[in-house]
Amino acid sequence: MAVRKWRRQIKEYLDSQEKYESHKIVVTDEYFSIIQDNEETIEKWSNFKRVKIFDSHIWLLGTENFIIPAKSMSPLEFNNLKRLVSTKFK
Repeated sequence: MAVRKWRRQIKEYLDSQEKYESHKIVVTDEYFSIIQDNEETIEKWSNFKRVKIFDSHIWLLGTENFIIPAKSMSPLEFNNLKRLVSTKFK
């Protein structure tokens, strides 16, 4: 049952993300922001408690959790983001 519930939640989340035509990540020294069409979510770096960096995605854990897939950007952009996130948490 737990796996079915988890799968349903993932499907609902992905379905909710399909409505957006564009996604943009803005990263500065102070904050991390995701812009989806006209909606913007801004998180200060200090709000993130942990980060997990994989070759396939980056997982930022804190007040809000963000998963950024590598396939959502070019390999160069993803490597730059991995490097920047890594320096923020060292």
